[in-house]
Amino acid sequence: PLGMMVVRFAGSKTAGSTTASNTATSKSAASIRKTKEHLEASSDKADKELTDILRIVGTYAGAGDRYKEALAKNNNKLGRNIRPDQVKQVVRTLISDNQNFLNDTKKLSESLEESKKKIEELRANLTEAQEEVFRDALTEISNRRHFDTILKRETAEADKHPEPLSVVMADFDHFKKFNDNFGHQIGDEILKLFAKLMSKNIRETDTAARYGGEEFALIMPQTDTKNALIVAERIRRELETKTFTIRKTGEQVPKMTASFGIATYRRGEGGAQLVERADAKLYEAKQAGRNQSMI
Repeated sequence: PLGMMVVRFAGSKTAGSTTASNTATSKSAASIRKTKEHLEASSDKADKELTDILRIVGTYAGAGDRYKEALAKNNNKLGRNIRPDQVKQVVRTLISDNQNFLNDTKKLSESLEESKKKIEELRANLTEAQEEVFRDALTEISNRRHFDTILKRETAEADKHPEPLSVVMADFDHFKKFNDNFGHQIGDEILKLFAKLMSKNIRETDTAARYGGEEFALIMPQTDTKNALIVAERIRRELETKTFTIRKTGEQVPKMTASFGIATYRRGEGGAQLVERADAKLYEAKQAGRNQSMI
């Protein structure tokens, strides 16, 4: 058995260990269940808070109506022939009614403030749950679902505006053989380190995603083929220069390489065709000897 192992890039910080398989099936399923439960719980809490707010608003409206009736009633008492002692009584009543209204308003305001805090907390929880839905459980970058969502949005933008949009597809070379020799635990660490490598070489406006298995993808708005190739080559060269060591045993594993395919959006073609063309270029890179980028 491999036990708990850690793989590190030479000259980089040590990465944490994981026992998930490369597909991270069990971890992804658990993450989906947790997110679903999180969303259901947040939805129930949101329903409760909305019900409470409606109740508070109704109570406030009722208090206002009562105060309005009290003012009208006392106003009717203020006739022309009213005696001074009656005026004093009306004033005392008005002061009492006004104080009661102020007390009710204060309580209602405090209740609304408490509900506001709870709603803000729910909003934060829902945002976190949404992020979990779009995050790959193993590598913690975007997953396929998020990739598809972002690509749909970016292709729609590219159809409206004459800005280039490029997609880069990347796939490890001989990764199955690597897994057979060193096990899925070590393979998982390589995938996580590669995700970090991709993320640090792109802009905030770009999206790095785990497309599936050992295949990754980049969505690069406002980037033409030439500049997308520059980024792909920077990632590829950095990967091939890295050395990997199993910290527990000190064993150095073979250098890893990856192949890249790049395609730039043609207006009106749609995201699926763009990915298909980038994937075809990735296949060409594999057929041409691997560890290279094709445009």
